[in-house]
Amino acid sequence: FYELRSKPHKKSHLEDKRRFDLYLQGWKSKQAAAISKDYVIKWHQRIAKSNGKIQANRSLQLAKAVYNFAIKNGYYDRPNPCTGVQLFREKSRDRFMDAEELKRFFQALETEPNPTMKDFFALALFTGARRGNLQAMQWDDVNLEKGLWIIPGDQSKNSEPMKVILAPEAVNILQDRKRRIGESSLYVFPSQRADSKSPHLVE
Repeated sequence: FYELRSKPHKKSHLEDKRRFDLYLQGWKSKQAAAISKDYVIKWHQRIAKSNGKIQANRSLQLAKAVYNFAIKNGYYDRPNPCTGVQLFREKSRDRFMDAEELKRFFQALETEPNPTMKDFFALALFTGARRGNLQAMQWDDVNLEKGLWIIPGDQSKNSEPMKVILAPEAVNILQDRKRRIGESSLYVFPSQRADSKSPHLVE
């Protein structure tokens, strides 16, 4: 599933792998047919208790997709044990920080010892961009003179290029980063780990 479906076709394939390694490791030693609907329900509930309902739902959706892929491509000829398992209701987390929260946010940011993460969190606030877009941000897509960032279509939800107007604070952060990391980096947030499989920040 990962090599034939997730990796070639999903922008979030690294997230699929991370989630599998975290929550589906116990499935690797089991026969696919040994995973029952009752097993899935209890597993889904355990994740919700230990890691929250959102992680439980995303893990269930991944497991269901793996079985659907196997069934569609002739690797598995039984019903999908994840079908019919009810997702937990999720509360929307969209909200804005009030003045007091913003004050505490910037106070905390000043104490962040890692300059890369300090820049990342500040830009996340000033741009309102999705985490994945910010992680994969490239210098070629940024025009500091015009204060403009073009997110390529292959990274946006609707597959259309998206324009992000950069606030002066965001431009200042980016200018400072460019001076610090130089012109050799393709990414605004290049990977800091030698063993990373991704050329840019992923965690």
